Amino acid sequence: RKRKPIKRVRDFSAEFEVSLPGGSPVKMVSLPGVFCHRRPDAGGLALAEIGALEMRPGLRVLDIGCGCGLVGCLLAVSQPDARVTFLDSHARALAATSRNIAALGLQKTEMFLSDTGLSRSGYHLALGNAPYFSDFRIARLFAETARSALLPHGVCMMVAKSARPLAEMQEELFGNAEVVPRRGYGVVRSVRSAGAVHHR
Repeated sequence: RKRKPIKRVRDFSAEFEVSLPGGSPVKMVSLPGVFCHRRPDAGGLALAEIGALEMRPGLRVLDIGCGCGLVGCLLAVSQPDARVTFLDSHARALAATSRNIAALGLQKTEMFLSDTGLSRSGYHLALGNAPYFSDFRIARLFAETARSALLPHGVCMMVAKSARPLAEMQEELFGNAEVVPRRGYGVVRSVRSAGAVHHR
């Protein structure tokens, strides 16, 4: 056991600046082991930029697999009246998200730790930047989580470097899929139909 205070507390967090087009830069923190430590992910930025086009007051937003909270925080800054829920399976990701929420002074937010989705609905917009290993199983979980969480006419957006397999999956789950190119990525936009049944 150490009998004296540790002289130097090691902090491996990293800061970077991000912004939406036309918006002011905001500082964010990432932690080791959390997706895209030390720098913003280009796919995440593409998702946030296309997602921002959907934003309006009172929107309920779900950031699936939030990592450090990059997408959800940018959208919350762009529309302070929106309510943003951050969901991740990694406790350290939510620790980074919590730091960013506090630093940015975001009020209308909540966080959930889960690796099986979310057992609530009522969202207008659900976004995900899933890892694409394991034969898209995680991406499919993200899309299924979005489908069950969204209100009728709610929008699901997911991003991938090669968007075709993702678009095919969202077409299967939602009955529609549009690929919006951004930053060399494809943001796949699907709308939950009014007659869709929850699959939970």
